[in-house]
Amino acid sequence: MWTCRRVSPIYIWVGETELLTAHQVMAKLSYPNSALELTRVSSHVTVTPLADNDVLDRFVRLSSGDVYRKREADVTFVVGFNGNEFDCHRAVLAAYSKVMNNMLYGSLREAHESRIKLEDFDEEAFAAFIECVYTGTLAVHMSFICNLIYLCDYYDVPCLVQCCCSWLHDNLVVDNMCEILKFASSFEISYPQFYKRCFKRIEDRAASVFITDGFLEHTTAEHMEKLATSNQLEATEIQLFEALRRWTEHDKRRREQGSRVAKCIRLPLLTPDQLRGPVSESNLIDSNAILEALASMEDTSECFTNPYQPDSPHITLRGR
Repeated sequence: MWTCRRVSPIYIWVGETELLTAHQVMAKLSYPNSALELTRVSSHVTVTPLADNDVLDRFVRLSSGDVYRKREADVTFVVGFNGNEFDCHRAVLAAYSKVMNNMLYGSLREAHESRIKLEDFDEEAFAAFIECVYTGTLAVHMSFICNLIYLCDYYDVPCLVQCCCSWLHDNLVVDNMCEILKFASSFEISYPQFYKRCFKRIEDRAASVFITDGFLEHTTAEHMEKLATSNQLEATEIQLFEALRRWTEHDKRRREQGSRVAKCIRLPLLTPDQLRGPVSESNLIDSNAILEALASMEDTSECFTNPYQPDSPHITLRGR
């Protein structure tokens, strides 16, 4: 369970002359005291992980209760491909989000419309967002968590974005790490710690991540190169090379990118058999570079020999 607090109150304009706090706005809407205490414009947000419950069903149940008073709603959002409708209160949404405030009370077209279409947003994500606005509880599920983060970022609610990112990071598994990292890269500027934490998890589980389908599908060329140059990678050099080879062969358009990343492979950490076998056969690394590495190994072996295991392979982790 995560919590986040809004440091300063949000003020919104009502009409042209009256500046009110969110609490005052809710009082004007005749909210019951219990509801006012519960929402407080998300001054205290509780994130509750959701199992397999349908968020839309939860919202329907919520909308029929005392907390969410549908009969007083003054704007309807028509969301997603199926056009699910969400009856809301302009004042409550405006108090929660500056972007919503500008949209609903500014000079935009939506300020004069009673029905607003949002076709680009996911219905479940929007339902979870609205539920959090009215109850202070944010129910999340892996099926729509990324869409929810996009939505919260779009409406400039950073506390919810950070809560969602924390939940997503804590639910990373080897099968989805690369997909989540790809998603996190789009927020690298706004939320750099989220991206760094995701990348660190991949470094720590690199050997296991490399053999997943998610690695082949979702790893970008930029991330592949970053992994190849990492000094904290918990994988052997041959595991890294095999991952690069599989990644390149998965999409023939990656051939040029794969050859560029292959220059980051540390050939001295491979064995002569590995260099002559899979590395040479892949055609990803220049043959002259392979010959130079082999020659260097021969020169080194004349100076340093192990009488007990003369042909022992190199087992070196980059992270150690």
